[in-house]
Amino acid sequence: MPIESKGLVYLEEPEANIFPSTQYELIRIFAWLSREPRLDFSWVITTHSPYILSAFGNLIKAGMVGAQSAEDHAAVAKVIPDKYWIKEGDFAAYKIEGGKLESIFDKKTGQIDGDYLDDVSGKISEEFGQLLEIQYGR
Repeated sequence: MPIESKGLVYLEEPEANIFPSTQYELIRIFAWLSREPRLDFSWVITTHSPYILSAFGNLIKAGMVGAQSAEDHAAVAKVIPDKYWIKEGDFAAYKIEGGKLESIFDKKTGQIDGDYLDDVSGKISEEFGQLLEIQYGR
């Protein structure tokens, strides 16, 4: 008997009140559950967490590299078990900017746009560098 689709699961801000290491583990659990055929539903996750986006990025990359060959599959599985891998085409990421939904998924690399993830880190680092220059540059 075929399994009926369960529809959509919406998770809003799963990073709320949890440490980055827990966010990382939570994304692995979500990826694992998404591969379970008996739980036939799609996920919509809203987040502001670069840790969550980066964790998804690693699972997508694991799926891409692991699919290249049996040898790569075995090597990647030692780093990230294949039950967590996300298959190419099974993931999308968007931002809302100016009231419009825009993809932050780079189709060339098959990854979340690194510039989008690193933009704030770059600003913070630049600011810190300027403070160090003031402190020690005299």
